[in-house]
Amino acid sequence: MDTHDELLTLDGLYAELFWCEEVTKLPKSTMRVLLEVKSSFTEDPENVLTDWSENNTDYCTWRGVSCDSVQLVVGLNLSDSSLSGSVSPSLGGLQNLLHLDLSNNRLEGPIPPTFSNLTSLESLLLYSNKFTGSIPTVLGSLLSLRVLRIGDNGLNGTIPVSLGNLVNLQNLGLASCRLSGPIPPQLGRLRELEYLILQDNELTGPIPPELGNCSSLVVFTVAGNRLNDSIPSELSQLSNLLTLNLANNSLSGSIPSQLGDLSQLGYLNFMGNRLEGSIPPSLTRLGNLQNIDLSKNMLSGKIPNELGSMGELQYLVLSGNKLHGTIPRTICFNATNLMSLMISECGLHGEVPAELGQCRSLKELDLSNNSLNGSIPIEVYGLLGLNSLLLHNNTLVGSISPFIGNLTSMQTLALYHNRLQGGVPREIGQLGKLEILFLYDNMLSGKIPLEIGNCSSLQLVDFYGNYFSGGIPFTFGRLKDLSSWVSFPPHLETVIKLVCWIWQIISSQVAFLQHLDS
Repeated sequence: MDTHDELLTLDGLYAELFWCEEVTKLPKSTMRVLLEVKSSFTEDPENVLTDWSENNTDYCTWRGVSCDSVQLVVGLNLSDSSLSGSVSPSLGGLQNLLHLDLSNNRLEGPIPPTFSNLTSLESLLLYSNKFTGSIPTVLGSLLSLRVLRIGDNGLNGTIPVSLGNLVNLQNLGLASCRLSGPIPPQLGRLRELEYLILQDNELTGPIPPELGNCSSLVVFTVAGNRLNDSIPSELSQLSNLLTLNLANNSLSGSIPSQLGDLSQLGYLNFMGNRLEGSIPPSLTRLGNLQNIDLSKNMLSGKIPNELGSMGELQYLVLSGNKLHGTIPRTICFNATNLMSLMISECGLHGEVPAELGQCRSLKELDLSNNSLNGSIPIEVYGLLGLNSLLLHNNTLVGSISPFIGNLTSMQTLALYHNRLQGGVPREIGQLGKLEILFLYDNMLSGKIPLEIGNCSSLQLVDFYGNYFSGGIPFTFGRLKDLSSWVSFPPHLETVIKLVCWIWQIISSQVAFLQHLDS
């Protein structure tokens, strides 16, 4: 062997020794990072980190740690572990990490800027902790990120413009923090984004029209912020959108008619804004819509007749607007799935349509605080699934039908501040689930029926301001859940309290005697 061959052999040997040394060092380095991460957690009440120890060098078996075939840590999942403390900046040393989930713990302090070293990271889940400070701008350099969910924390400051660089992002969740400032128009670059969740922050300014370029968007919610200006018509370009929630902001202007092009939309909520103008008839083209809430705005005009053609609609809420006219007789034309119809405080007049009886799935009907007249249609008593009937503060006349007994699912019945006459039908005793019965300020008369004592779930009753006669039914004493708020005409109120008190004494004595007999 000549000198040249010897040198080659030595070089190869040194290289092999160097490689072995590095391989030997690699697990120690990774283990050291993981142990530093563990040391930053101050409380581990569920003992999830018990096996994180120098005595157990096979860190790939540690709870929450995932490795690939060559023992590189590619996943760390310590979610729902009740961990307290902070996140060590050393975690940025796990540069092969693909998935990091520390959600649903009690971690606090800032999000470490060293996360920018996790260049392979595809999902970062830190939501539902107590993190504070601002969102690190450097997170915008994690170009492999598909999921970034860091909401439900104490984060403040603005949404970094750099997040617009995350072109592979599919899910961005920043809800329930203290974020302020505008929504960056740069988020409109995120063509792969499916979920944009920004609700319950302190965001201001307009909704950027550029968000109409997020062509994959399925869910967009910015409810509970301080956004203003108008709703951009460009949102109508989001052809895959299923959920659009802009509730409880300060949005103004009219509802863009172009939103009727969102053919996949199933949930639309604009409640609690300052929207004006009429309800666009184009919204009735949304054949997949199940929930529409436009309440607490300043909308005007009439309720579109075409709303009754929306066969998938389950919740229709228009309360608290400046509408006028009557309730369309077509409102239940094809509303076979409608469960909640709420049109209170809208300035409507005319009669309650008998056609409401066609809404066979109805569970909640609220037409209160309008100027409705006429009698309660007999068809309403055929809505056997009703659990809430609110017709108070109108000018309804006529009597309460004995068919009220059909409504055995009823829990809340509010007919107060009307001009109803006649007696309370004895069939009301068939409402075993009834909890609230408010009939005050009408012109009801006659005796209060004994059968009301069969309403075993009754908690609140108010009969004040009527013309009832006769005594208080002794059966009121059976109503064990009845609140002390019960209100009757002054000449009856003391009597009923006495009846309830006597009945309770009798019941307790009977129970005592039965105990002795046993």
